[in-house]
Amino acid sequence: MRILIAAALVLAAGAAQARDMLPLKHGFYVTKGTPCANASNATISRYAGTLAHPPGAACEPPAVTHKGGVYTVRTACGGEADTATYTIESPTAYTMRNFAGSFSYRLCPQGELPEPWRSVPTR
Repeated sequence: MRILIAAALVLAAGAAQARDMLPLKHGFYVTKGTPCANASNATISRYAGTLAHPPGAACEPPAVTHKGGVYTVRTACGGEADTATYTIESPTAYTMRNFAGSFSYRLCPQGELPEPWRSVPTR
């Protein structure tokens, strides 16, 4: 659960956000080295302007601070807290580091993804 909380970059419900939490393009990100066509639950995340927690989790809103291109995100759910850093390499690539390691992602064109992600709205 802690990995999911720290790594979750998912679509938030509601109207468009006034300001994105991270300077990334909206869409699906797949771990570097994984072909877009081979994305799986273990290698894909979705960013739509905000960081959210798994559905149903009792969580506080993420606390985000940044210095340059490095964003620190603190999450707290059900008495557990985690911190992850997101190094923004470009508007279409980032590296996330947390207690479990370092994971690099890049934006994939949605049409190159397998189902169900090919058909899921990104906003």
